[in-house]
Amino acid sequence: MKLQAETLRNKFAQNTQFEAEEVNKDIETVMTFDDGHRIVRMLTPASLKKETAFMGHCIGQGGYDDAVIGDARRFYSLRDPQNKPHATFEVETENNRLHQCKGKNNTSPVEKYFPYVQGFVKRERFKLTEKTLHTGLIEQDGEYYDVFNLPPDFAVDGDLSYYTQEGIKRPFTLPEGLKVTGHLSLFSCTGLTALPEELEVKGIIYTDFGHFNDVASARRVFEEKFGTPAPQTSQRPVTTALAL
Repeated sequence: MKLQAETLRNKFAQNTQFEAEEVNKDIETVMTFDDGHRIVRMLTPASLKKETAFMGHCIGQGGYDDAVIGDARRFYSLRDPQNKPHATFEVETENNRLHQCKGKNNTSPVEKYFPYVQGFVKRERFKLTEKTLHTGLIEQDGEYYDVFNLPPDFAVDGDLSYYTQEGIKRPFTLPEGLKVTGHLSLFSCTGLTALPEELEVKGIIYTDFGHFNDVASARRVFEEKFGTPAPQTSQRPVTTALAL
């Protein structure tokens, strides 16, 4: 009971701190969504410390204090209608590069917050170097693609990773004709039960079942594990991706 009371007090203290942020001009709203979620820019070391208190990462431990006061880097937070943070962004101002996008404890943001994260990224036209599953987006040639809704025959220039610490448990599929010039990581992807037709991977395919140097070997293991039949070649329309 004592521990429960202390937890409640800590939560109340955090809530009070977040409510006072705008009054103290520690943050400013830069983007709003119809359902009350918003993106705020953090402007002071105090705002970074409050972010760390709720998110459990290192942004508020002093290492970024000088940066937040200057303008070489900008720091943003996704807030829900109760002003609680769910994703933290670090952007390099000079090249508009999204250096980091973190959820709690430096993991990827929870997937249900991806629409807000992606909306912000697309509006600001950030260059993406953060891990794919921290935004749910792939950027190529100035275009953004939802990693869970890639068009057929999509080509990834480099590695493609679907790995997150929490794993992807919901069912999903990879597009037919997917081509990856680097490695393909499918660790902890329990929702993926088959590999697509005409998949090409020049690097290694990493899975919970082993590492594979060729698609045929990986496909055989998937079929053994999930009983999926070998895919048949089919006619597919050519899809042209549009800039977002």
